Amino acid sequence: VAKTEKAIAQISVMPVVAPATLAVVMVPGPINAAATIAPGPIRSLINNPPSFSNAPLLQSKTFSAAHTTAMLHGFILFYSASKGHWEPIVKSIQFRDQSVTPAKIVCIGKNYTAHIKEMHSAVPEQMVVFMKPNSAIGTTLKAFAGEPIHYECEICLLIHKGTISGVGVGLDLTKRELQGKMKQAGLPWERSKAFDGAALFSHFTPAPANLRELRLELWVDGTLRQSGGADTMLYPPEAIIDELATFLTLDDFDVIMTGTPAGVGPVVAGEHFEARLLSGESALVDASWIAV
Repeated sequence: VAKTEKAIAQISVMPVVAPATLAVVMVPGPINAAATIAPGPIRSLINNPPSFSNAPLLQSKTFSAAHTTAMLHGFILFYSASKGHWEPIVKSIQFRDQSVTPAKIVCIGKNYTAHIKEMHSAVPEQMVVFMKPNSAIGTTLKAFAGEPIHYECEICLLIHKGTISGVGVGLDLTKRELQGKMKQAGLPWERSKAFDGAALFSHFTPAPANLRELRLELWVDGTLRQSGGADTMLYPPEAIIDELATFLTLDDFDVIMTGTPAGVGPVVAGEHFEARLLSGESALVDASWIAV
């Protein structure tokens, strides 16, 4: 375990003997799970993990925290020998100018009539809810992960102190073939919805006063693929919060993905995805990815 004093970060690591090594980094400042963009010595460590094949059982290294004080604090990194790089154990998202860590991602299914029709499904009697874990948060849009991946663009809500404090836009990535098999067997969807990297997000911005004016657009290679808004949801944001409150506690910085409008489809490698969130005609946030 590493401790800091007066802007000095000490990192203690164990040798890579099997699949992984743990490292704990503690420096002043807020948490930032985007470890791959951490500057200075920490970036060097992440991009060029040391070899521990001939190292003693426990090593301790000291780095100047001058360039990392705004990036890491009590932050746990995980080195995967199979992947060859350091990763955060918990994933974070951006709200305003800081990183926050959702405990969970609550997803609403079948929330747009047009999407229900395109999926040849029926309007549910109750709001459909499923979960993605924190580990599902990713930054890479993959076209294939054991099977073709499908995209679903969604308006996203960030919870703080029991209210909707932030809004963003995201992609709910889905293994559609596997999901179909799960549905047919009457089984949960997690294998098709909660895999690593199955949730991509823009940064989040303070929520506007009128959530009913929120709407999204998803453009793929310059063509509008999806468009929809809170005014056409079966369960708009306020109704989602009320329904979730009947059985679920929302923790600070949890994210709610509010469902997808019509126009879902497969991700194709090389395509450029641009997701936009608007309030009326005013742009709030956007995010883009190149599918790989």
